[in-house]
Amino acid sequence: MKFIGIFLYVFWLLLLLFRYANIPKKTSFSYKRLFFGSLSWYRNIRNLTLLIALFIVELFLPLKSLYLLFLITGIVIIAICINNLRVRIGRPLPTMSVLLLGLVVSGISGIFVFSL
Repeated sequence: MKFIGIFLYVFWLLLLLFRYANIPKKTSFSYKRLFFGSLSWYRNIRNLTLLIALFIVELFLPLKSLYLLFLITGIVIIAICINNLRVRIGRPLPTMSVLLLGLVVSGISGIFVFSL
């Protein structure tokens, strides 16, 4: 079951990256639309995939592996934000706040990954 959870979570990350590559890069860029889509949460297959993956991962994965997944997710968020700042996509304030969130998630999960 833990491999199914990891597969679904990595699949969600890949869907996120493909969505980021295909979303229009203009001033109306929205992180909400990027991460969760424009449909209702229960109609969006990406959100349901994320919920199922997080449920399985929380139940069956060891704690160190769980924090490693969160570290990878934080790094992906940081890379997206740095690219948005570099290319000047969207407004800078939401980008900086999401970048800060990515740094916090990566920092906390990195502490747990490398100290456990």
